[in-house]
Amino acid sequence: MRIDLSPSAMPELGRSSDAVGGTKSADVTRAAAPNADDVAQLSSGSDAVAKLKMQLDTVPEVRQQRVEALKQAIGDGTYRISPHAVATAMLADAGLHLG
Repeated sequence: MRIDLSPSAMPELGRSSDAVGGTKSADVTRAAAPNADDVAQLSSGSDAVAKLKMQLDTVPEVRQQRVEALKQAIGDGTYRISPHAVATAMLADAGLHLG
């Protein structure tokens, strides 16, 4: 479905002298003009996010020490997988709990 908002399709959109309530468009512009008391406040949350991002950037993407330990355990045959622990972790990630 196409909506045509061109002045030829809707002549009332092309009129600049009429606005809502019968006021002139210049009156509407003056009413919408910014006030000297208008102030924009930005939250300090962005500062906290930037700080956390900087901390995260210092953490290595791969924990090489952990990788080497797992390789060693697998190579030695001492690495054991607990199906219960895997299932519990999967359910916890999904927001569920194993009873």
